[in-house]
Amino acid sequence: MAKKKENNKKKNNKKEKPSEKQPTKNKKISKEEKQLRNFFIILGIVALLIWGFYYVTNHSPEFEYKEVKFQTVKQGDLLFYKTLVPLYNQKGEIATKYRFYLRNHPEDIKDIPIPEKLELKRLVILNYSDNIVCNGDTNIALANFQQVYSVMGAKIWRASNLNESYKKCDEQGRYNYINIKRGNKTEIKEIGPSCYELTFKDCEILDVTERYILKMFVQTKDKKIPYTNLK
Repeated sequence: MAKKKENNKKKNNKKEKPSEKQPTKNKKISKEEKQLRNFFIILGIVALLIWGFYYVTNHSPEFEYKEVKFQTVKQGDLLFYKTLVPLYNQKGEIATKYRFYLRNHPEDIKDIPIPEKLELKRLVILNYSDNIVCNGDTNIALANFQQVYSVMGAKIWRASNLNESYKKCDEQGRYNYINIKRGNKTEIKEIGPSCYELTFKDCEILDVTERYILKMFVQTKDKKIPYTNLK
């Protein structure tokens, strides 16, 4: 009888062994679940940080883009981005600050391709077609473009009002020849000495002109622009 009981105990022990291994399997599953959970938590935090940075950058009342100061201004449902350009008198003192308003946040247009440096001249010939119709954006874009150049002391002529010799890029780079046209990509290219082609797709004429203007602000931020340019 004693031998039978011992045999029965051995059999029972053999049957119990699988149940001893079960907790190890559960621990393994639990560990994998924790790793997966931690991964999604980290992913969520990263996404939240990116969204927070973008939100603060685009909604902060005051911000800087490459040392140029901007202020967010809301008018009705529209957002504008204002910057002040100091204008100096003959004594080298700030006489006034001229206000410019962009419709696009600088961070939203900074990736539009543009030459590393713009050769800015005091004479500008602007070439564009009257067939560019973009729900009023064309008039705003061209007016802002001409306004910035005027404040910086340049004279702007439209190519269609000039003789043929001025309707193209000058090989000697004596003036800025700027051609604005539709295309398959929004970008700014140098097409000759002091000559630039602003191409836009899907009526992104404001985007491409404001990208050029933004570059002008960055390049001239340390220059003392004369107050007399306004006269």
